Amino acid sequence: MKEINPKKIIALMAGLFFWIQSTAQDNKINFSRLTTKEGLSSNSVCLTLKDRYGFLWVATEDGLNRFDGTTFKIYKHDNKNHKSLNVNHIKTLFEDRSGRLWIGTNGGSLQLYDRRQDCFENFKVTGMSKAITSICEDLEGNIWITSYNGLYILNPKSRLLNKHPAYQQLPEGLRAKPLLYTIKDSRNNIWIGSENGLYVYLKKTGRFQQFLHHENNKSSLADNYITTISEDKQKRIWIGTQNGLSMLQADQKGFKNYKHIPGKQQSISSNLINSIAPENEEKLWIGTENGLDILNLKTGQFRKSRPDKRDRNSLTNKSIRSIYFDNDGISWLATYQGGLNNMIKTSTCLT
Repeated sequence: MKEINPKKIIALMAGLFFWIQSTAQDNKINFSRLTTKEGLSSNSVCLTLKDRYGFLWVATEDGLNRFDGTTFKIYKHDNKNHKSLNVNHIKTLFEDRSGRLWIGTNGGSLQLYDRRQDCFENFKVTGMSKAITSICEDLEGNIWITSYNGLYILNPKSRLLNKHPAYQQLPEGLRAKPLLYTIKDSRNNIWIGSENGLYVYLKKTGRFQQFLHHENNKSSLADNYITTISEDKQKRIWIGTQNGLSMLQADQKGFKNYKHIPGKQQSISSNLINSIAPENEEKLWIGTENGLDILNLKTGQFRKSRPDKRDRNSLTNKSIRSIYFDNDGISWLATYQGGLNNMIKTSTCLT
């Protein structure tokens, strides 16, 4: 038998090692960070939004932040100023077609930012929940608001806020429970997530359609507790729940579900889905309670990112609360107790 040169074996193993390392580096996503050390008011971030003037607004559990690319301006409640924020815990943000910035708070109801005076206007409505969960705008420019006390609609012209008429069509069981999320899709339908299933307000019929999880039906919704809703570039609706990710099939009669399977690398990282955002036609970013997953919509493969204390360029926390792509294609990841993360690109780096 021909003897194998030990030096060749060592060289081969070294080459294999460096190939594995380089492959791992190619798959690794690097992030920069904005935290309280850089001036953010709180490391527990709920949501981000970049407005038409180029300001990045950051909703946190302890104040609203406006970032100009260099420094933060922080807005907080001031007992001596009735035009300040009602409370410091900001749940959601929305900029309407007229450029008005709406703020939903946890305990202070709904507010509108006055750009000219750099202050906030209150909308007080008898019986409305003080905890606003989500805001969107319909085709006519009306503002839809979900809260822990149901659904409301605001006519910006009349500035009147009332219970939406169609809300009365909802089952009594849903009206007694919180509504958690709302978006308008490209077909002008309004989607609403609750603790008791998914609803869509169909523009053509003026009625709601309900989708529920059924234990014996694998093609039904992954779970009835809806945490987030998104539409991808191919106009497919994705739903995040407390027990998996669902994609509504084209015929709207069933769902393709993604669940975490312990020990299986190519399953979703966690069944608790906090946020969903399309990067492009091929990639869907999914913020989970156990890190960031990027789903390749063509191959069905997941690319995953986790925090690593040894790596300054890794995620700062595994709980990804919100994912937002601005008009420049820059990704902003809001984390729980980890501040704000941004994927480093060749020409983009925050810190």
